[in-house]
Formats: sequence, C-alpha cells, structure tokens
Amino acid sequence: MSIDIHNLQIAYNDKIIIPCANLKIPENKITILIGPNGCGKSTLLKSIMKIIPIKKGKIFLNGINTKNLSQKKLAQKIALLPQSPTIPDGINVKNLVAYGRFPHQKLLSGLTKQDYDIIDWAIEETGISELKNRSVEKLSGGQRQRVWIALALAQKTDILILDEPTTYLDMAHQLEILELLQKLNKENKMTILMVLHELNHASKFADNIVGMKKGNIIFEGSPNDVINTENLKKLYEIEATLIKDKKKGYPICMDYSIINEN
Repeated sequence: MSIDIHNLQIAYNDKIIIPCANLKIPENKITILIGPNGCGKSTLLKSIMKIIPIKKGKIFLNGINTKNLSQKKLAQKIALLPQSPTIPDGINVKNLVAYGRFPHQKLLSGLTKQDYDIIDWAIEETGISELKNRSVEKLSGGQRQRVWIALALAQKTDILILDEPTTYLDMAHQLEILELLQKLNKENKMTILMVLHELNHASKFADNIVGMKKGNIIFEGSPNDVINTENLKKLYEIEATLIKDKKKGYPICMDYSIINEN
C-alpha cells in the first residue's frame, strides 16, 4: 500500500508550515524523514492521518483520496505511533495492545477470538510475551516502545507511521527498536514511514530517505544516492565528512562542522 502526496499545503492559522509538497512513499519499503527541528516532518505525518487539516492539495492511499475516508477507515489502513504517547493509568501490556483492535470493532461489540489471536500475534512479533501481564508504567523506555509498536501492529494495517520512535532511548535500545522495525518490514511486507533525527541510523535502516527543510522536500532517494556532502550542506548547513560502511556500503557521517558564511 503506497501513499501519494500531491501539491500539499499545510498551515497553522495564517502561518504556512508546508508550502507545496509532492512525495510518493514507496510500498513495502522503509522511508525515513530527516531534517532540522521544526521543518514540518511531524506536520506531514499528522496531515496523512488527518490530525491536521489540509489547506491545499491531496493525499492518496492506494489511489483513494484520504479526504473520502473516515478516521476509523483510515485507522484500519494506517497505524500511527506518535511522539511520547500517553499511558492510561494502571494498564497492563496486553490490555494496552488490545487498544489496537478498536478501529475494527463494531459499536457495542467486545473483542472476538480473532481479535485476541491478533493481539497475541502482535505481542509475539515484538518479543514482549514475558511482559504481557506487567504494568506498562513500570517498564523501561525500550520495553514501552516495543509495547506501543505491538499496539500499532494489532491494528493489522499495511502501513506503519512512527514519529521519532527512538527519542529518549539509549544507543542500544535505539538499535533494538530499529532492528525490530526492519524485521517487521521484511517479514510482514509493511510499508514503514518514520521521522528520525539520527542521520547514521537513517542511512543504515532506510530504503528511501526524504530530506525536509522549511516545509520543502530538499531531496529524496536511497541513502547512497542522497546522503552526500552537498545535500547535507543544503539540509543542515554543515560540512560533513562521510565514509561508506565496509560491509553494507551505506554512507556514514564521521564528523561535521557548521558552515561559517563570514
């Protein structure tokens, strides 16, 4: 399932955040948005999910204009993991993951055997079976993030959108979460779109990287095609030193300095 964005304009009141974006999120791939803080990355994700209204332009999901989809129908097709989601008081892991089935429930109906099977599958896929009866509030940051990903998986969508899923995690847990997402992408053919700030993580895990600055798409393509000194200069106003990973060949930023225009 692909996402096509045409001439998208987003504004908060009279302030334009995204002036005119055109972008295709490829099917069954990992696409990572990078760029400076406040450049419109999270706004773009929220516009796809209809959390923020579109001022101009269109967003298509497999050829269907999302304007014609209800929030419930959209949630049956795309799962969103926002930044720092709120944990309901006193809830355990399995009950939180069960929230992922809400978009598929009929009015006043409870969870079915199929729902419970999907919840168990999502818990198994994310490696949190031993945590399912634990209070979510008592888990570590890395464990909590796996629980949230399990909730998103329980929605049984073809597309997973994540806004900075590695924020506040240490390096080992960041790697653990990104490896999990890569596994889900390959084994379940999920289309994954996420925002990351760590450039080297983006290069390592993305099939497709999109660079955004001031609401504009600066570049788009595979890490080897777009992560170069010229594009990083445009995007971050830095002078970067890049090398290639010896085993997998993706670009790695070894050092950088701020460009002094004086």
